[in-house]
Amino acid sequence: MERQGGYGQLIIHPDFYKVLEDLKKVNVNINVQEDIEPSSYEDSEIFPEGNVYLSETSEAKDLNPVAGYENINKNSHALCAYDESLIKIPALEGTGYFFSHALVILSKDAYVPIVDLTFYFFTRSKNLADGKNKIIYSKDVTVDSKRVYIKDKSFLLENYTPNNSILLLDGPLIGGHLSNDSIELNGHLLNKNIIPVFLVKNSGSTLVVDNFKELKDNYNSDFEWALKTLKNGQRTPLILYEDKHNKNNNKYFTYIKAFDFNIIRVEFHSETWKRYKNDINAIFDIIFYELLSHGDKNPQPKIVAIAENYAREILNIINVKNILREIGVTPTMNYTRFGWG
Repeated sequence: MERQGGYGQLIIHPDFYKVLEDLKKVNVNINVQEDIEPSSYEDSEIFPEGNVYLSETSEAKDLNPVAGYENINKNSHALCAYDESLIKIPALEGTGYFFSHALVILSKDAYVPIVDLTFYFFTRSKNLADGKNKIIYSKDVTVDSKRVYIKDKSFLLENYTPNNSILLLDGPLIGGHLSNDSIELNGHLLNKNIIPVFLVKNSGSTLVVDNFKELKDNYNSDFEWALKTLKNGQRTPLILYEDKHNKNNNKYFTYIKAFDFNIIRVEFHSETWKRYKNDINAIFDIIFYELLSHGDKNPQPKIVAIAENYAREILNIINVKNILREIGVTPTMNYTRFGWG
């Protein structure tokens, strides 16, 4: 059974309640004593051996928020954003995950959301996951939970992001376990004339400062380099990273400084650059305008912050603690709010 929904709606996975009922039948031991908070998805950045190239002249580039505002209002590309939230539920018998995936579309006078809600339970016990229920057998819960995460993320974005739109996604294009999946999703979106742009607000990446001799040993990270060399309202030149062994594992990226102590990395795949290179500078201006519009120490475009709020609030509204109490789970362990950590 495929789930269906529409803009301004919550989609609940067809197996959501079935998983809960199956956990009730097997009497899983989960703690429901403490309050919990949704957390953001975090995936480590792993860069195998690769080459880094400067793709523009080396000076900083000025950004134009007025042009960004005007480009949004031209509406030649709808502006959309994606973010997610999760709650990890530890138990003696395995691990559960509530995932909330939020897509927000900017219409003429409103931010219109659509949120996809899912729940999975993973266990190493074949007796518990006997094939007759919705409990998932897994030798590696971290890997398998990330696989269902990217599958649901792809379902939402491929089915509900409007064609001919700009899609801002929180998180890196190239991460740990999900790099190939993210690049595959990127290709599917491009085929619908959707321009995927990935945003990173926290990173210890040293791709730039380790690969340009004039910067090497002078900075702790690329974020420090960008913070100390950019003025407010500027971006770094575009830089291309390519994996030595897999040329498709690549990205163009730049750092944007909107305010003091406010840096964000903007990145996209080389195939996105090939198809939409004439639109990229306009997208940078749009992101800068959205950063100013948000006006927060947390460096996010406003529309991404709104998507994050929808993803978190759905998990708050459903009241996970009450759901687990209602199915009769036995209290033994603490909830965690630290995602896959």
